[in-house]
Amino acid sequence: MSVFIPLIYIPGYASTQLANSSALSGASHLSIICFALSIGALIPISSRLPQMVANLAPRALLTLSLWCLWLPAADSWAMSYAFCAVFGLALGATAVQRQDGNISLVLVLLCAAAVLIGVPIGGWLFVAVGSGEYYLPTITFSAAASLLAALAWAVGQKMRM
Repeated sequence: MSVFIPLIYIPGYASTQLANSSALSGASHLSIICFALSIGALIPISSRLPQMVANLAPRALLTLSLWCLWLPAADSWAMSYAFCAVFGLALGATAVQRQDGNISLVLVLLCAAAVLIGVPIGGWLFVAVGSGEYYLPTITFSAAASLLAALAWAVGQKMRM
């Protein structure tokens, strides 16, 4: 759920919150995320680390990028670009960490449900709590949901063992 929020809201954030920004600011941020995602998908971390670490490390990096880079970024171009690069790398590394190599219908349905739930909640937080000007509530929700997802995954892995 939290993975989709930055992808939806980073263009608006870049266009409105960063100093000297334009309409292309959002596109440049999305481009960095997509480029870093493709690089992250090529990194074979699962062959070099134990499975638990290889699966948990990218999820932890996703959470840390939200809390430590995007949340305090304010109007800093460097911090927002760093967030996009780290978030994209972690997202790419997370995307390739599948056990069987194919995507099941359940996974697709879970992603669809995450988009249907997470993005409207992020929008509501932006408008109702952030008054349509402040991204802090939306970023905090995304970071908290990412942390919760990583913890739920780790607990599920421990219960399976």
